[in-house]
Amino acid sequence: MKKLNNFNGLQKKFTLSYLMLSILPLILTVIIISYVTQQGFLDLIMKQQEEAEHTVQTQINKVAGDLLQLTEQYADDEELITALQAADRQALQQLVLPIYSRMETEHGLDVFEVGNNNGKVLLRGHNLEEYGDEKGDLHAIQSALNGESLAGFEFGNSGLSVRAFVPIVYNNEVIGTLQTGLDDTFLAELQNMLQGVAIDLYNQDGSVIFSTADSRVGDSLSDMSILTELQNGKAISVDEKERTTSYMPMYDPTHQSIIGVIAVSQDNTIIKRTNTEIVITAIILLVLTIIVVSMISIFISRKIAKPIRKTSERMKELSKGNLSIAIEDSNRNDEIGQLTNSTQLMKNKLHTIIKEVANASNNVATQSEELQQSIHEVAKGSEHISTTMEEIASGSEKQANYTTDFTSSMNQFESNIMKANEQGKNVQTLSEEVLRMTNEGKKLMDSSTGQMRKIDGIIQEAVHKMERFDEQTKEISKLVIVIEEIANQTNLLALNAAIEAARAGEHGKGFAVVADEVRKLAEQVAASITDVKGFVETIQQDSKVVSTSLLDGYREVEKGTTQIETTQETIGEIRMAMSDMTTNIITISESISNISTNSQKMNIFFAEIASISEESAASIEETSASQQQANSALQEVTASSSELSDLADRLSDIVKKFKLS
Repeated sequence: MKKLNNFNGLQKKFTLSYLMLSILPLILTVIIISYVTQQGFLDLIMKQQEEAEHTVQTQINKVAGDLLQLTEQYADDEELITALQAADRQALQQLVLPIYSRMETEHGLDVFEVGNNNGKVLLRGHNLEEYGDEKGDLHAIQSALNGESLAGFEFGNSGLSVRAFVPIVYNNEVIGTLQTGLDDTFLAELQNMLQGVAIDLYNQDGSVIFSTADSRVGDSLSDMSILTELQNGKAISVDEKERTTSYMPMYDPTHQSIIGVIAVSQDNTIIKRTNTEIVITAIILLVLTIIVVSMISIFISRKIAKPIRKTSERMKELSKGNLSIAIEDSNRNDEIGQLTNSTQLMKNKLHTIIKEVANASNNVATQSEELQQSIHEVAKGSEHISTTMEEIASGSEKQANYTTDFTSSMNQFESNIMKANEQGKNVQTLSEEVLRMTNEGKKLMDSSTGQMRKIDGIIQEAVHKMERFDEQTKEISKLVIVIEEIANQTNLLALNAAIEAARAGEHGKGFAVVADEVRKLAEQVAASITDVKGFVETIQQDSKVVSTSLLDGYREVEKGTTQIETTQETIGEIRMAMSDMTTNIITISESISNISTNSQKMNIFFAEIASISEESAASIEETSASQQQANSALQEVTASSSELSDLADRLSDIVKKFKLS
């Protein structure tokens, strides 16, 4: 019974697995198809509804536009304008009646009305007996009198009509209005264009005043809130049980106020019925598929579960140690056949292994005795190794101590090298500063040499100018001598003139006065010449002194120039020497820096050597301890080999429990 329950449990799992793997994708597919189909139908309904709305709106706008165009054409008629100007109602009647009759026949016109510029009706082509009423207060008439042409819907006594209002203009002045209208026969034409679409016209009270279904005339809106929502001027679509209805606002000709509602609805019964049929068909197919898949899954699960049950029974026999059972080869090429053949192969392999284990247990018993002898010999050798390792550990400790001392000396040497390196860097900095100052001194000496050369040139020029000045003073002396001689001659001439004037008596008094003045002037010139001669002699003496001083200064400047040039050369030599010294200092500093770096590396190397020596000593001690542990382990192995011999005996007893033949 227990075997049967296990078998039924496995078969149930296979059946459920097949059902889940087969039915779940099918259910998901049916759901997706149903959803996509429903959405497709909804999109089709919305598209048809939008097309119906567009057609109705377009056709209404076309009717209003055609009527407006026709009205504008007759408003421009010259005979009509002339009759209106003359306010001749008889002439208007004779002109309008033929027009109205023709338009009524051709276009279904039911209103043809002419008014003056005050909004007063002069003539109704559709009713000649009614005229003279005032319509100036109507928005449409007011717009036409303001020169605006417009067309739209109006509710009149006869129901809904399309009206057009056009101004009659003469010399850019509105002299009247022309109003035309169409009855609701265009809606019948619109119904013929839209098969399967119902059109209802509601007034402001929500009552149907026209419908393509006569039975609906007089009905009211089921939801009066639609009228409120339409006040914003946007269309509203309502999805009812079996139809979809779109409500659109209907404006007056001025497009300022909503006068009613146009309802466009289409029957969705066929589409929804088709969608329901598709869903029912899908459910039926799903149920049939579940039945077929269940039958197939039960058949397949039986084909799989039966050989698995047989294999399970054989595996239980094998678990009891019965290796003599017969397992037939399976001819199936699937996983079940592979499992059966693998079970047979496992039984054969286990049979072989148990035989080999029996042989091995005998060999283990024999080799355990040999192992005990080998372990005794290894123990003796390990004692000798332990003694040797202790001696090596002692030498490693000494090496580590020496290395530590050398490392300390290297640290001191490294410290001295680092100090020398820092001092070398300071000397390098100072030598570079001295070299910089030497370069600046050379620049200053070059500048001083140039200035001394300029001073030398200036003094030379001054000496030459003083020489020329001395020569000019000599020329002045010569001129003074000439002037002095002229003054002496003038004085003699004055004396002779005075003598001649005295001889002349009265006649020579004026000449005597002049001669006396000339004499005085000559004496003054002579006195001035004496002073000038003194000044010139003083200037000559001073110029000689200045000239002598300039010559002495020139000689001193030449000596200074020579000394500065000598100093300049000396500073240049100092600069070259300082440059060489700086280069050498830099080289020495770099060498000291390299020595410092190498000493640090050596210190690191010796530290590593010391560390390695310490680690070697520790490792040797650990090795010695390990050797001691190995000795202990050898003792334990000896004990274990004894246990191994006992285990081999027990293994032989266990192998005997298996039934090999």
